[in-house]
Amino acid sequence: MENVPKVSEFMSKNFVYVTTDLGILEAIDVLTKNHVSNAPVIEKKDHQLKLLGFVTERDLLKFLSFNSFYEDVVQSKVEKIMKTHTVVIDSSKTIFECEEIFEELNLRHLPVIGEGGQLVGVVSRHDCLKAALDMYLKDHNIDIDHKKLLENRSNPSS
Repeated sequence: MENVPKVSEFMSKNFVYVTTDLGILEAIDVLTKNHVSNAPVIEKKDHQLKLLGFVTERDLLKFLSFNSFYEDVVQSKVEKIMKTHTVVIDSSKTIFECEEIFEELNLRHLPVIGEGGQLVGVVSRHDCLKAALDMYLKDHNIDIDHKKLLENRSNPSS
């Protein structure tokens, strides 16, 4: 394999994030409206994003389920439930290093850190899978039109 993709080549550069002062209910709204299951928690300073933690739909659901009778959920903020010991990956790492972290830690998403430790993206197992397929097809000189392949899968009568 000649050209092993770097995380920076297949990560999502447009990603949803939340801040520590966002309310729990607003965070749930952000995740559900954007059809994502997690988001980095950031501090925005001088047009740069500093990663403070990560919040997942699992965290939010657990909090809502266990605390809705005991606390004022409306007043609760993301900082109360976010994970602050977030595992990250450097944008210069390879697809293989990324998959190793996913497998070893049973994660589905990783915040991506660039130069200076700034948050530059988010990478998912799905992103890795697509990059691995592209790498395999390229290495074996196989030309597949992904869009046509997807159309055929969704319309079996063709």
